Amino acid sequence: MAKRKYEAPMNCLIYLRVSTTEQVEKGHNEEGYSIPAQREACKRYIEDNGWNFIDEYTDRGESARSADRPQLQELLTRVKKDPTIDTVVIHKIDRLARNVPDHVAIKAILKQHNVNLLSVSENIEDGASGMLIEGIMAVIAEYYSANLGKEAQKGMLQKAKQGDWPQMAPIGYLNKKEVIKGREITSVEVDPVRGPIIAEAFKMYSTGLYSLSKLHEKITAMGLTTRPTRKWSEQPTSRSNLALILQNRFYTGYFEWKDVEYKGNHESLVDLETYEKVQEILLINRCGTKRRTYNHFLKGSLYCSDCGRKLSINGIKKKDKKYLFYYCLGRKDKIKCALPYIDHEKVENGVEAYYQDIKMKDKWVEKIVNDYKKTMLNREKDDLNQHKLANKRIEKLKEEKIRLTKAYTAGAMDLDILKAENDRINKDLAAAHSLTKAISVTTEVIEKRLMTAIKIAKKCGIGYKNGSESTKAKLNQALFKKIVIDKFGNVVDVEFTPIFHDLFVLKRFELEQFGSHLKTCLEL
Repeated sequence: MAKRKYEAPMNCLIYLRVSTTEQVEKGHNEEGYSIPAQREACKRYIEDNGWNFIDEYTDRGESARSADRPQLQELLTRVKKDPTIDTVVIHKIDRLARNVPDHVAIKAILKQHNVNLLSVSENIEDGASGMLIEGIMAVIAEYYSANLGKEAQKGMLQKAKQGDWPQMAPIGYLNKKEVIKGREITSVEVDPVRGPIIAEAFKMYSTGLYSLSKLHEKITAMGLTTRPTRKWSEQPTSRSNLALILQNRFYTGYFEWKDVEYKGNHESLVDLETYEKVQEILLINRCGTKRRTYNHFLKGSLYCSDCGRKLSINGIKKKDKKYLFYYCLGRKDKIKCALPYIDHEKVENGVEAYYQDIKMKDKWVEKIVNDYKKTMLNREKDDLNQHKLANKRIEKLKEEKIRLTKAYTAGAMDLDILKAENDRINKDLAAAHSLTKAISVTTEVIEKRLMTAIKIAKKCGIGYKNGSESTKAKLNQALFKKIVIDKFGNVVDVEFTPIFHDLFVLKRFELEQFGSHLKTCLEL
């Protein structure tokens, strides 16, 4: 390249930029836009012209679509404050900006402070013709940037259509790259450390036994962390992030791209049935029964036989006496439901009468006990799996503690940092040990709950009739999703909860949930 002719040696700053992290430390593509390649070209250019190299400014992994880049702004500040700077040297025009307004704005700042802008690759002369060529190159850079974005979007869409996730995989998976027959192939594979914990989180939450906060405590103790990055070390995942994980359909083997769902090529961590159950529980927990002014043991359970809306309770006072009545919420809607106001005692008597018809047949008891035995075998497998994950976490923390001690002994770590890290590890160890103890729910406890459930199911009519309001409320919540009431206060239809659905067949998680619901019920 021909040398520039200037009267005296100039003081030069170099500006370097790459838009992807893969280009930061080595040449990544055929144009040689890596940091070392740009640095070498710019320094050689300065040396060939006999100028002085003063300093360099490098933006790593920053797009040129915006001028809001840390090192570029530092360079412009230097130009404004340092009158000894004569020139800014760049490898190509598009390293500085890829849109005309930014290019013009940057060039105006340099010109205002009598600083030249020189490109190593484009030999732009001074004067009107040079300004014209420079403007054309800036327009070409903007066009290339816009076209590159469109092509990238097209490429990602095509990738999605082929079942490959086109972006960073969610936690629980890892992005994988391999070269096959000279072509770079990208895919998503299960993270061997985080994947099993994510799968266990779905399984645990689907039982209905865990609140989101309790589940967060469990998986934190099991060792679920974010993936480490170049800037951030791994951290325990947050409760809000856990909620997003539980809602992410990616873990079922499907994903959505541009409002279209695709079947992914990646391995699923959760089956569709478990995923849908988790979504139902999340919805229920978000939209639970609201507190009412009048608390009643039938609240939230009653529905209208005419329009299907919920029944609410209200009251009036006459001569210091309170009268409670149920009414359909549809009365206030456009449908104007015709169900009349019903005295609360009529409704209570109607529900109590229905309870007398509920009775578990003896032949069902044998089936439940057999199902229980199968359930306990599955439970032992689940507990063993959770124990393995917890113990694996404990071993990992112990190894980390040993490494920290060695680093301190070797003088590579301050005492304050060692203490802080040891405190963190001890806290995580305590949580992991606590988890292993919590998992150990004995077979005898579950069996006792089962027998209690069977006794109550066989005699729930008696239990309801003689029970307190608190007991009646627990029974209503345990047995029914809906109790449909007619205008006379009679029960005309019901919808059982899964616990009593299909001939009262209880599954493992339902047994435990049933036990927790009825723990304070009558001793029958």
